[in-house]
This record gives sequence, structure tokens and C-alpha cells, in this order.
Amino acid sequence: MTGLFFLQQAVAKSMIAAGRRGGIVNIASQAGRRGEPDSAIYAATKAAVINISQSAALALISKGVRVNAVAPGNIDTPMWRHIDKVFAERDGLKIGQKMAEVAAAIPYGRFASAIEVAHVAVFLASQRAEYVVGQTFNVDGGIVLS
Repeated sequence: MTGLFFLQQAVAKSMIAAGRRGGIVNIASQAGRRGEPDSAIYAATKAAVINISQSAALALISKGVRVNAVAPGNIDTPMWRHIDKVFAERDGLKIGQKMAEVAAAIPYGRFASAIEVAHVAVFLASQRAEYVVGQTFNVDGGIVLS
């Protein structure tokens, strides 16, 4: 959280000094929206990302700096394939079984791609989101509904 806080602070100071209006987008997680049984610390830090984003949004909007966050769900990445292998070894599952179970529990029925999350982040950073302040957008296929 220290890194996020100080980086966000430095970016905001630079934007304000340069007279640049614009957006800062922080990356949280669906885990920050609810507890996680196997990763309480991770969930707590992602909840903190959401809260820091909201607090910064309120502090900076008068200077023309918008702060928002994105809360991705399960993303099809090499990290998730590693997690799948860990579950396979730990729980005696077949490779791919955990990912299939998780995907089946997502209302959309599949993991997201990184580009789908990036599209939302780019929108929030753009002038098209000029009136969006202090929000966290879930990009999770319907797992967490706001």
C-alpha cells in the first residue's frame, strides 16, 4: 500500500504542477470487494486500493485530477495457470480442472482476457470518463455486482 500511495501522490503532484487535468487509474481486484478464504491479506490490500482511490479522488478532484480503480476478476494469465497447477498438486486435481471450476462459477462463463481489463482502464484514464470520480469498476464477468 505504501508504494501505491506514494506513486499516486507523485503522479498527482506532477500533474498539478504541470497544470494537467486527467485521470489516475489504480488496479484493485474483485477480492477487495469481498473476503477470500485462502487469501485474506491479498483481499485486505485490494480493499485498501479501493479506499485509497476513493480518498484520493475526493482530495484531488478540485485540482482536476480524477482517481478511479478497476477491480478485475479472474484473468486468463500465466499466473492463473500456475495457480491451477498448485491446486492440482495440493488437491489431487487434473491440470485445468480448477480453472474450469472457477470459470463455471463466473456468470459470464469464462475468465477475462487482460485486454478486456485494459479497455476499462483506458476508458477511465480518458476524457470520456471526465465526470467519473472515485469509482471502482468491476471487470469480473458478473461475480460481484455493485
